[in-house]
Amino acid sequence: MSKFSVTIIGLGNIGMLYDFENNSNNVFLSHFKSFNHHNDFEVVNVVDNDNNKLLKVTEKFGEKIKVFKNIDDIVEITDVVVLSSVFKVNYAIFDKLKTNDKIKLIFIEKPFWNETNIFSEIDLNSDKFYINYFRKSIPFFRKLKININDEMFGNVLGVHAYYSKGLKNNGSHIIDLVNYFFGNNCDLNSIKTINDVEDFTKKDKSISFSMKYTYKSNNFPVIFQAVNEKYFSVIEIDLFFEKNRFRICDFGSKVEIYKTKEDELFPGYKNMIHSKNVNTDFNKYGLHNCNLIKDILNNNELNNSKLICERDINIIINKVKNEISN
Repeated sequence: MSKFSVTIIGLGNIGMLYDFENNSNNVFLSHFKSFNHHNDFEVVNVVDNDNNKLLKVTEKFGEKIKVFKNIDDIVEITDVVVLSSVFKVNYAIFDKLKTNDKIKLIFIEKPFWNETNIFSEIDLNSDKFYINYFRKSIPFFRKLKININDEMFGNVLGVHAYYSKGLKNNGSHIIDLVNYFFGNNCDLNSIKTINDVEDFTKKDKSISFSMKYTYKSNNFPVIFQAVNEKYFSVIEIDLFFEKNRFRICDFGSKVEIYKTKEDELFPGYKNMIHSKNVNTDFNKYGLHNCNLIKDILNNNELNNSKLICERDINIIINKVKNEISN
């Protein structure tokens, strides 16, 4: 079977630089290295307005990969187009390419929205558009979602999340993962803000807040706690169920699993006892992304990161921002 051809637009950190010089087969952090090393994809074109970045590609791969400063110069339209530039550039190119029937999937770096709600003009449920909330591609989290749906751990009791460096920038990853696990069943009217920290930009503060979710007729709280990026970076989620606890640590690279057990000292009490740690292969998230994209293109997997997911995150974030400003 022939490989899916790929164009990557934007060769910054996530586009290429995070691991361009890293030849390890155990680290796949950028779109370029991940797609270029995957057996089912072939990077054909790269686009960036920085000559130094284009020169890096040419020096390493010669004419095998075509380099361009402008998307309009591309001759060969590919199966997959990766948008990994800044929002304004991503959206301008997306707007130009969204109706091109030759493109099978447009892979879009998050966040892909602004306060003016661009979504009104787009098919939010199209399988052709995939937003890169990459934790949903990691096998452990995909399996965890299935087990949650099968009620293996009992009802969810509550979720407590910690994040830094902006509600939109980093907090959106947590909102997306909670929506992925439990569906976008939050009560917007239940949102209560607590405090905010200007640790990223004035337009994207980190905000502490709570809201109510409903999953399978069960109501539970989700609490987001902002931590100042000035002191350290964090993305962490604590999931409590009737039978288990899952503590997602180190940005998602490790999961501590706890199980209920009768207290050996105090009769009648139950405790959550640490059972094991799981390494999620977070360092290979780029390859996990590629595996999921391949399955979507081959109709073997549903697209769980459509534009409607980004729209739903946008609605929550704007509500939280409005609450903290009132």
